[in-house]
Amino acid sequence: MRLSDAELGILEHLNSINEGFARKVGIKYPIEEGDKISDILKDVDFTKLKANPNETDGTWIQYNEWANTIKYIKKSELSELTVKKIDNSVHAIVYADEKEPSNAIVAFDGTHPEEWLDNADGIIMSDTPRQKQALNFINSLPYKNITVTGHSKGGNKAMYVGILSDKVTRVVGFDGQGFSKEFIEKYRNKIEERSYIITNRALSNDFVNDLFFPIPGSNQLYHKGYGVKNIAEFHAISSLYKFDKDGNPILYNYRMNKGSSAINKLSTYMSNNATKEEKMLVVNFMKGIFNICFIEKKASPSERLNYILNYISENPEQMQTVLKFLVNTLNYYEVEDLLKMFGVEIPPEYVKLFYGFLKFVANNADTKDFGQILKCFKNILDYKEKGFDFKDINSYINILITLDGAVEFLAYFKIYLDEYGADDLIAIWGEYDVVQLKFVIKSVSMIYLPNTKKVIKSIINRKNKNVDLTTSKENNFRDSDNKNLREIRDFTNAKYESFIDIYNKVERVRDFNLNWFSKYSHTDWYHSINVKGDYEVKINKAFSFHSECNKNLKDDVTRVFEYMRDMDSIYSKKFRSLSINLNKIKID
Repeated sequence: MRLSDAELGILEHLNSINEGFARKVGIKYPIEEGDKISDILKDVDFTKLKANPNETDGTWIQYNEWANTIKYIKKSELSELTVKKIDNSVHAIVYADEKEPSNAIVAFDGTHPEEWLDNADGIIMSDTPRQKQALNFINSLPYKNITVTGHSKGGNKAMYVGILSDKVTRVVGFDGQGFSKEFIEKYRNKIEERSYIITNRALSNDFVNDLFFPIPGSNQLYHKGYGVKNIAEFHAISSLYKFDKDGNPILYNYRMNKGSSAINKLSTYMSNNATKEEKMLVVNFMKGIFNICFIEKKASPSERLNYILNYISENPEQMQTVLKFLVNTLNYYEVEDLLKMFGVEIPPEYVKLFYGFLKFVANNADTKDFGQILKCFKNILDYKEKGFDFKDINSYINILITLDGAVEFLAYFKIYLDEYGADDLIAIWGEYDVVQLKFVIKSVSMIYLPNTKKVIKSIINRKNKNVDLTTSKENNFRDSDNKNLREIRDFTNAKYESFIDIYNKVERVRDFNLNWFSKYSHTDWYHSINVKGDYEVKINKAFSFHSECNKNLKDDVTRVFEYMRDMDSIYSKKFRSLSINLNKIKID
C-alpha cells in the first residue's frame, strides 16, 4: 500500500489522540497493538464533533478538522492498516497492511515536553540522544521497506533515520526542524546517497522547520494554511489541509513566508559563524526558555512571561549573544517581517528605533552594563503590568530614576541618540520633543544619576579603543582583502525604475490564447481532454501564482532601494557634519 503524502499526514493525526478527547467522541482508547484503524474509529460520534467545532481537547486539532479527517480515514485505504507496535519512549506507532508483511509505516509524534531540550542540543550536535534512540527503534523493526512520517520533532526524527537507516525507503516529514552544521558535515556522503527519499512539508509561516539547515538534496515544500487563527496553529499539522467537496485532503503549494525566511537566515548564519562558546550560550539560553515554557513552569501566560523576563534579566551574557546574532544578521525590515508573522504589529518607525538601539547596545555594552539595561527594561514592564499609566516623557523619567539599571540605560540611550538615533526619534516625536528629551536626559543624569556621566565616558573610551580602521573585522578596507567592498553599487532612482519597468512588463504577459490547440483537432488525444475547461483553469492558476510572485519581487526590490536610500541619508548627514567640523579647525 503506497499512501500519498497527504494521507501520511492524515495518519500522523492519530498520534495526537488523548484519553479525554477519545472518551468524549467515541474513539477506542487506549489504542493497542493489533487494533485495526477501522475498529479504532468505528464508534465515533460525529454529532459531538459538529456540536463543538472549535474545541481541541489538547490535541491542537479542532473538532471540525477531526470530523473531516476521520471521515476520510474511514472511506480510504488507511482504515485497513493495523497497529503493529506502539513505543511511548520514542513516541511512535508502527502500522502495516497484513497483505504486505515486509512493509511498514512508522509515524513519530510531535514534540513531547521532555524533547524540547533535545531540540536545543540539535543546534550544535550531529546526533542528539532522541535522534539516536529513534534510529535504534527503526533498525530493531522486522521490516525491509519502511515509510516514515512525523510532525515537528517527529519530522526531524523521520528525516534523521531516513539518512542513516537502509531499512527506510521513503520519508515524508511535516514541519520538521532542520539540522546542525555538524550533522551536515558528518554525514555528507550519506546525505548525497539518500536525501532524494526525503520530503519535508511545512506551513508557509511555520516557525520550526526553518530552524537551521534543511537536508541538502531533499524536497522542501511550503503550503498555504487553512483555519489558522493564532501563532500556535502556524505549527499545527491540521492547518496544512483543506478538504475538497468530495472529502479528499488537499495540500496547496505556496511560498515561504518572509518571517520564516528571516528565522532560517538567522539560525543558519549563527550555525556557520558562531564560536563554540557562543553556540553553547545560545543552546543554554534556549534550554532555559524551553524549561519555562514546556517543562517546569505550569502557569498562566502572564506568569510565564514574567518567568521568561526574570530568566533573561538573570542571564545577560546568553541574551546578549542571541541579540547580537539577531541584529547583526537581520536588517530592521526583516525584523519587522518576523514580528508581523508572530502577530506583533508595531509602527515601522518604532521598529527602526528599537532595532537601532538594541543593535547599538548588543554590540557596544559589556556584559555587566547589558545586564543592568535588561533589569531596567524588566522593571519598566513590571510597572506597566501593574497598570501604571505612562502618560508622557515625565512619567517615564519619574519612574526611571528609581530603577536598577537606569544609569546604564540613560547612558547608552544618550550616546545612541547623539550618534545614530535622533533622526529615527524625530520621525516619531518631532524635532522639538527630541531636543527636549535630550535636555531631560542630560538634566536627570546630572541631578539624580550623576554616575551616568562616568558610564558615558567609559563607554566612549571603550568604543574608541576598539576602533581600528586598518585591522577591524567590520571596517577592513585594504585592497587585498576587500575589493568587493569598494565596488560602487547603483541604487539611483533610474535603476529602481528600470527594475520596476521589467516587472510591469512581465505582469502584462497575462493573456493566453488556447486557439492554437485547434491545429491538433485531427488527433485522438485532442478530443480526450477538455482543453477549454481543465487546461484553461490550470493555466489561469499558473498565471495567478506567477503574478503573485512577481508582485512579491517588486515589493522586495522596493524595500531594498528604500533601505539604501535611508542609509544614504544617514551617512550623508554624518559626512556633512564631519565636513562642517573640519572647516572649523584652525591651522596655525
